[in-house]
Amino acid sequence: MLNAVKSEFYKIRKNRIFYVCSAMVILAISWLVFKEFISSTPTCDFGKWVHFSNIFSSLFLSIASGFILTFLIQHEYEHKTIINVLTAPTSRVTFIIAKLVIWLLWYILILGISIIILLIGGSVLFQDNFGMSEIQLIFSMVAKTRILSFVATTPLLLVAILQKHSFYPTIMCAIGFAGIELFALILPIKFSCMIPWSAVMLVGSEIPSVYLIRALVVIFLSGILGVLGACFVFKKQNQ
Repeated sequence: MLNAVKSEFYKIRKNRIFYVCSAMVILAISWLVFKEFISSTPTCDFGKWVHFSNIFSSLFLSIASGFILTFLIQHEYEHKTIINVLTAPTSRVTFIIAKLVIWLLWYILILGISIIILLIGGSVLFQDNFGMSEIQLIFSMVAKTRILSFVATTPLLLVAILQKHSFYPTIMCAIGFAGIELFALILPIKFSCMIPWSAVMLVGSEIPSVYLIRALVVIFLSGILGVLGACFVFKKQNQ
């Protein structure tokens, strides 16, 4: 497994799409902080600022994540290297898990940088009342919801396997998942907690425990089914 992950890392470390997608997310979050800093009417409520930053970052991170995963899978078909995997005696599940690990590591790295930017931005914009409770709010809202968002969007892995050479389905699904996540703001809670991608936003809010449990169940169910589905389909795939 470790060798498979190392192999995937060597494949992508010199590819520009990883740097472009990473820069897109980092610059978007940085612009959000800078815009607030130069605004003539800055936000006075720290909680609202963090909530908006979380929504803003979710959109860019979800779309960039879709591009990253599409590259991880699609370039194997485009350059015919997938044939080596399909004909080799090694486990196909290991191939899928290695892709998932690289995808997750990139996601955590960019998420970590985004949180650092928000922490620095929050300490500058709200320096008079920025303390441990504000730091905890950023971690509890942004870090928690973005990690759960990754779990909820793992069905993209299945879409990427099914699409083979086509580039667009995974990207469109990633945008669709991000859109559904934003719809959680206007959907009734009893509906949004039953949809994995909208349920993510509820976890970062104060909601009754019954809805919180439902939201967590559907999120992790989506993640499990996404990974298992991708492994099952790839094991049945010939070329």
